[in-house]
Amino acid sequence: MRSLILSLLLLAVAGPVMAQKNDGQITGKLVDTAAAAQPVVDATISLLKASDSSLVTFTLSNKEGRFEIKGLPTGSYRLIITHQALGFQRNQKRNNLIR
Repeated sequence: MRSLILSLLLLAVAGPVMAQKNDGQITGKLVDTAAAAQPVVDATISLLKASDSSLVTFTLSNKEGRFEIKGLPTGSYRLIITHQALGFQRNQKRNNLIR
């Protein structure tokens, strides 16, 4: 009985740790809707913590306008997309929840 209680206690403690895997991801494709849906190349995609706006990670869009951020823990994030080209506005998505 004692080993059963110890095993259940270990499972109760290990369960939340195992549930916090860093397997969330964000993927997307950036296109310029004013230019016949041309891909937006070399845009900066920044991911910030929603709670304090600290930088989690960033990446650049590729020649097809695609980007991917992997290995994210569960949480709320702000996604900010910027590009140096004239005419592009800063785009920001708030409270993106990764589960």
